[in-house]
Amino acid sequence: CGAPIAVSVTEGGSATADPALVATTGAIAGTVTDDGSGDPVGDTVFLGIDLATELPGPGAVSGPSGAYVAGGLSPGSRLGGFIDLSGGHSVEFHSNSPAPAGAAPIAVTAGATTSGVNAALAPQPAPSGAGHLRGNVSATGGGGDLEGVAVIALHASTFAYAAGDLTDAEGNYDIGVDLGGYKLLLYDPSGDHAAEWFNNVAMSDMASAGTVTTTAAEPVKRRDTSLAPTGGAAAGKMTDAVTGDPVAGAWAVFLGPTGNLGATAVTGADGTYRLTGIPAGATRVTFVDPSGDHLQEYWDDATNFMAANVLTMIAGDTVTGIDAALTPTG
Repeated sequence: CGAPIAVSVTEGGSATADPALVATTGAIAGTVTDDGSGDPVGDTVFLGIDLATELPGPGAVSGPSGAYVAGGLSPGSRLGGFIDLSGGHSVEFHSNSPAPAGAAPIAVTAGATTSGVNAALAPQPAPSGAGHLRGNVSATGGGGDLEGVAVIALHASTFAYAAGDLTDAEGNYDIGVDLGGYKLLLYDPSGDHAAEWFNNVAMSDMASAGTVTTTAAEPVKRRDTSLAPTGGAAAGKMTDAVTGDPVAGAWAVFLGPTGNLGATAVTGADGTYRLTGIPAGATRVTFVDPSGDHLQEYWDDATNFMAANVLTMIAGDTVTGIDAALTPTG
């Protein structure tokens, strides 16, 4: 966070101090088009592989204009893959590489957006749809159905890309494919759940992934699965300690064991917030009203970091009631 800056206020006077949080993450943005026509290609997954962990992190899905923005990325280098879920274009890695081995790393800087990471995808025949891979994706441990998860089908014999789908609000997917065997990759672009191969196989162990086969006698196969969360979640509400009114636009800042700045949530008009992807382990929470109308405090009713209660986050768990009644400054 850096050292604090003193603000001088004279008797009877006032001083302006605009608080700002130091950004800890960056973003990647670009546009996906057809290599031949130049038309935008929507519903294309941008899958970013963190070179430090060699695992997928947060990504994005292009809209109708072909544009996408992948945010919440830790600083460092990534490889970026583009996957048209219709199956009508071949997979490409930045920049214009058919595989990760020839891809160009993308630099991510905290507080900045690396723009112009575009892709022009080569058309390929889409699957016939003679077979269908269907199922449901939920959160491990009874966390409920997951919306927006990319389910990506690869040919089991060649590992070539076939097609994919995004889960709907009920966590369901339906991928039209040719008859044959497939490996299924499950990827949550939000980064809230770990990517894996069907069924609950680690990304590093593709050889152990199960094969789902559609045949003329059995053209539709249903496979349900679940994804493990990458972190915990917390929710709460900030109110005025005197009036009880909600405090909108306030910050709930999650701090690491040494006070290092972590994830931050901003309250809505009703004073509530919810934050996901909080790393497992010990954390403390401080509440800040950037308008200056309320005093800063720590959870639970503490005035400083050392006096704050320690909150232990567990991946997959949601902790509620992390509330604050903020004392007005006036």
